[in-house]
Amino acid sequence: MSFTISITPIALLEIKNVGGKLRVVLEAGGCSGFTYGFTKPESLLDTDHVLDINGMVVAVDINALPFLKGDLVLDYHKTIQETGFFIKNNSLELGKCGCGKSVSFDFGIR
Repeated sequence: MSFTISITPIALLEIKNVGGKLRVVLEAGGCSGFTYGFTKPESLLDTDHVLDINGMVVAVDINALPFLKGDLVLDYHKTIQETGFFIKNNSLELGKCGCGKSVSFDFGIR
């Protein structure tokens, strides 16, 4: 695995507010090809990559693992337009769509 995850204080508080557990998934879709998804897991799966970060559980879906690289930051924002978790500093991200909800990836294939 080639990533680490740190959590901002506001994201930490929001994870605590949803029961102390958060699952990170990657789904096909959006303008740029993929979107990050964040859910409250009812239970952890055997295939989840489970991290204990500051007492909070972050479960990364096995299918998202190849798309994560670098010193990732899990953050949370609340604006008029949207509210939710997001990931910053993924070194595999090639770009984002205009609204920033979907991402494309660079796997070095040319």
